[in-house]
Amino acid sequence: MKTGSSSMGAPRAMACRNRDGRTPRIRYFTATDGSVWPHDNALIAYGLSGQKDKALAERILTGLFDASVFFDLHRMPELFCGFPKRPGEAPTLYPVACAPQAWAAGSVFLILQSCLGMKIDALGTAIHFIHPMLPECIPYVRLTGIRVGPAEVSLEITRHQKTVSTAILDRRGDIDIMTVK
Repeated sequence: MKTGSSSMGAPRAMACRNRDGRTPRIRYFTATDGSVWPHDNALIAYGLSGQKDKALAERILTGLFDASVFFDLHRMPELFCGFPKRPGEAPTLYPVACAPQAWAAGSVFLILQSCLGMKIDALGTAIHFIHPMLPECIPYVRLTGIRVGPAEVSLEITRHQKTVSTAILDRRGDIDIMTVK
């Protein structure tokens, strides 16, 4: 899977493709040979969510955020073609992809959860943020009405140069918010 520039100097992709850009005979216009599936990218980001360095998860979120600007109502399609990113140009749509599509829509939330390192402890009535970060394209996120057991909380996570801060906007019931930086 490719997210950065290849040794050939190819531009960065919008997100991880299902084939590396250096693979011989890559076909960016096929579903299984070079395309970008948002839900696959969410699973990759989630797999990295426990790590302190969330650079790849951040690049995935940024890439899909950049791509979403070009999609109707910012809705992620099921997949799109994995051609290298072209400044100011939309990603090439896959002709028969469903848009909107349920697991692509849900992928956005899993990628955000991964970047924030957000873990819900329902039994302990707590929310943990493990090495949270936000990419430059997202200065803050407001999460409202999060229910954990009988409690409910609203939070604002704000990006700073090398960290994020968490502000509790509203809290109802006994709930702990913990951050590991």
